[in-house]
Amino acid sequence: MSDRVYLTSTEVLAALRSAFTSFDEGASNALASIDSEIGETRTWLLERKTHWQREVAQAEQELSSAEDNLRTCEASGYYDDEGDYVEPDCTSEASAVTDAQNRLTVVTAKLDNVNEWALRIESGVEEFHRSAGMFATAVTHQAQERQRFLASKIEQYAAAITLVSRKSELLRPSASSGSLAPRTTFPEVHHIACLVDPAKLATLGARGLNPRIQKIVYWLETARRAGQKPGTVLDGALSQGRIISPEAAKLTKDALLRNLTIAERLGCFTGAGLEEMRRGVSPTIQRGPYKGDRLSVDHIIPRSICPELDNVIPNLELMPLKMNMSKAAKIGQRQVDTACRLNRAGLLSDQGLKAIETASPAQQTVVAER
Repeated sequence: MSDRVYLTSTEVLAALRSAFTSFDEGASNALASIDSEIGETRTWLLERKTHWQREVAQAEQELSSAEDNLRTCEASGYYDDEGDYVEPDCTSEASAVTDAQNRLTVVTAKLDNVNEWALRIESGVEEFHRSAGMFATAVTHQAQERQRFLASKIEQYAAAITLVSRKSELLRPSASSGSLAPRTTFPEVHHIACLVDPAKLATLGARGLNPRIQKIVYWLETARRAGQKPGTVLDGALSQGRIISPEAAKLTKDALLRNLTIAERLGCFTGAGLEEMRRGVSPTIQRGPYKGDRLSVDHIIPRSICPELDNVIPNLELMPLKMNMSKAAKIGQRQVDTACRLNRAGLLSDQGLKAIETASPAQQTVVAER
């Protein structure tokens, strides 16, 4: 059997790389999810232990009090005038002691059960962490090796394909003479205009705009490499669409240029990275502290707080995946300022703006003070 594989398209390598990446992310997410569940279980057991410790202490106090009452009752006997001893009726006090003893037995058993399960959990957790650590180390090492190998191969093929594609776009037969002539209208404007068309964005599902952000940044970088100014390309693309206001167009343009800068600073514009972004796939970061991570799309204003901004371009920003996953769905001053600008531009409803302002810590503080 031959040890060589013959490929005629980077799509195969890119799909393989994406599959490996999905597996790596899935494995990491699974381990993180299990670890989170372990933490929740530990917390729950600690809460149960604290609860039953209180119950045991209360039951012991109730038993002690019942026993005191019984002794007091038993000591209340006396001799009548005829010298006969009158024994007191302590039935209710004796019954209270029995009830208190039974309750103490029950709650003590509950506490013992919690302690037993806590020991079992800790024993299992120790074994899990040992095995999970070995698995995570193996996955990380193999992932790095795979990514380096596939990235180098994809970059080799993608560089050639991009060059050929670019030449084909710039040179087309003249309508009058049929001879090859340089193009005066570049394709990037048309591609971006289609990707930012509000009518199409309105039909997207949850996080449906995320791949489009990757594609738009790819076309902006392609245009820049061809000698065009990204800002001018965006002006042309946005003028073809039906952006509802000049303010909305400006916010959209600024956001896309910011994303272009982010991708560039993180070193994502390698041949392999551009090929992935062209297909709407997150490229691998090649520069900075997040090198090796994927470049994901983040919602500046969390979609959980304001779903209507899920597919609004000025609300989306490129960010390393690990940083994105570690973010909490919080509203700070930046989010409030962004919401106000989006509202003025007609990209956010008054109701949505109110929801965001209500979720901000500053607004919550004002309400609390009132």
